[in-house]
Amino acid sequence: MGEKRIMPSREGFLNPFPVAQRPFEAKPTPEVRQHGVGVDPTAPLSALSQLVRSFFLFFLSGASIGAALAFVSYEHLPELVSNNNTISAADRRAILSYIVIAGIFACLLPCAYLLQKRSQQAVDLVARAGRVISPLMLVFVLPFLFDWHVFQGHELSCALTGAVFGIALEHCLRVSFSALRCPAAVQLWSETCRHNPRLVRWVPGVLIGTMAVFFAVYFSHYTLLHHYRLQTQSLDLAVYDNEFWNLLRGKWFKISPSLGRTGTHMAYHAEFVAYLLAPFYALRQKASTLLIMQAVLCGAGAIPIFLIARRRLDSAVAGLAFAYAYIVYGPLHGPIFYDFHFLTLAPFFVGWVLYFFESGRRGLLIAAWFAAALLREDQSAGLAMAGLFYLVSGDRPRWALGGAVLSAVFFVVMKFIVMPAHSEGSEAFAWIFAGLIPSGEQGFGSALRSVFSNPVFALNTILVPDKFVYVMKILAPVLLLPFRHARTWLLLVPAALFTLLSTGYQPVVQTSFQYTSYWTAYLFVAGAIVLASWKHRPDGKPRIAAALAAMVVTSTAMSYNHGAIFQHNTFQGGFRHVVFDKSVEDIKNHNDFYALVAMIPPKVSVTATETEAAHVSSREDCFTMRMGYQDADYLLLSIAEARGGESRDAMVAALATSNYGLVDSRGNFQLWRKGYSQARNSEGKRQLGIP
Repeated sequence: MGEKRIMPSREGFLNPFPVAQRPFEAKPTPEVRQHGVGVDPTAPLSALSQLVRSFFLFFLSGASIGAALAFVSYEHLPELVSNNNTISAADRRAILSYIVIAGIFACLLPCAYLLQKRSQQAVDLVARAGRVISPLMLVFVLPFLFDWHVFQGHELSCALTGAVFGIALEHCLRVSFSALRCPAAVQLWSETCRHNPRLVRWVPGVLIGTMAVFFAVYFSHYTLLHHYRLQTQSLDLAVYDNEFWNLLRGKWFKISPSLGRTGTHMAYHAEFVAYLLAPFYALRQKASTLLIMQAVLCGAGAIPIFLIARRRLDSAVAGLAFAYAYIVYGPLHGPIFYDFHFLTLAPFFVGWVLYFFESGRRGLLIAAWFAAALLREDQSAGLAMAGLFYLVSGDRPRWALGGAVLSAVFFVVMKFIVMPAHSEGSEAFAWIFAGLIPSGEQGFGSALRSVFSNPVFALNTILVPDKFVYVMKILAPVLLLPFRHARTWLLLVPAALFTLLSTGYQPVVQTSFQYTSYWTAYLFVAGAIVLASWKHRPDGKPRIAAALAAMVVTSTAMSYNHGAIFQHNTFQGGFRHVVFDKSVEDIKNHNDFYALVAMIPPKVSVTATETEAAHVSSREDCFTMRMGYQDADYLLLSIAEARGGESRDAMVAALATSNYGLVDSRGNFQLWRKGYSQARNSEGKRQLGIP
């Protein structure tokens, strides 16, 4: 059995450490040597050494504040960091003046104090104050991280800056917290907790509930706006809307938008959890319901993250810090704006599996495991590795072993037996890993065999700039914590295999697509495990507090640049830049389009262009125009799309049959009907540029 963990005390949410291990209450000790050869490391530093070090910290802290003020007031900050380095000599001198003057000014106060007191005690106090304010040395980075113009088009620079800043901030905060001693404040918090037990009991739940509800409402609102601006796609929102509609009517994973009248989605994914979610879809059978469901479940994914972190660290404050970092996590936001995917829901389902395992709730664990495994066939691979992690960690080894084996068997059966049986023996999406599949072979299994038989070649496949940027964007908000422990990296192995081994499909390694959901839950759980492993270190208390604070700041900065909450200028969901408001033109397009939709009976078949299909896919047969007109009863077109490419070819073929007549044309859209009068066909062809 794993070690028994104590649930947080009532006052635990106000202090991230158990009562017996409160930080900042140790008796003052003189600053000692940290390095040196042939010296006693416990010997106090000389007064001169303390002063030099202290004034160095004061100067850098002041200079950093001065630089931050200079950068904030500078009107052309993006140009300052661009490759052109376009800054006048006068501006450069002004910035340097800010830095030097602010640095000197910061040294004046401790200098005046020392001249007045002239004692070793004063030297010690100034030395401690220098360490306390040391995080201010990084303030100069904030104007860059919180100006969206600066890193626009420079994702690698942004990711590296965020990662270096976060880890440096963690180190500086650790030094600061170690030097900070405030027993009076700790006693005040303790008294507050003792006299307000209801506050202690309910505030954490209210806060995490508020976060989850905010997330659900915010992302529901904006994804619906995105949908009604005609920015969602046939592949994949119409696909899943059509699948749910047909499931409710007893049709086995039929998805006509991509597979026509007879194809089954089981050839591509085993997403049996659709049956669990179908009753919610039944309340309102529209694609918009899936968008709301996705936003709600992704927001609720913060709850198991909170519970795991709180349990591991014996602190609700720590749980709230992890939940906040999850809520603002940019790689979680991007997939939510890319239509609907079951994979995007993975953090919610996987998070509950891990929490129920750690808390020993066996019945709920079994139920959560089934839901997660049924979410998608590849989720069981992640659960198998999670079982292996807990097994080697000695945490409930029998259950860990059983879960790992069962998950691995489920993955193999689904991926290599059940799904190929629905596609005449071929394996779906293996082309994503085509560069690792030897000639004459096929399937993901062949790619894995290449990895283990030719690891150097596989490593060369991984070590490319785009994948490095992707990994840094994913890991920087959590301070690279999963790789700062001997075992937690195991939790990320399946995610790495499914994404970093790709060779021909760029979305797999872009944070705006659903594939980042392979990582999300495991990253945050691994982070909590890493911090929990620091509890018994001599510097564990300030070290954990520093990491939590640095994670909150860094995740906010990274979310500002890559997320959908703090600014709306650069965010991308899927293939598209997301617009967070609607224009007069958007309203007109919506009204014109829905005027044509209202003319289509609910039980007929429809072929629609890419961004229009999801609005009419709640029916048995809805086809995607660029894949062929499929002899549908109605053709619903975006004129712009139908004027070129595969959609034009399909429309030319449809009109060549002389079976379709133009029903109406509104703004940028057309509606054609099979067997309808062809009196307006010449007008419709002229709009489409078809002779």
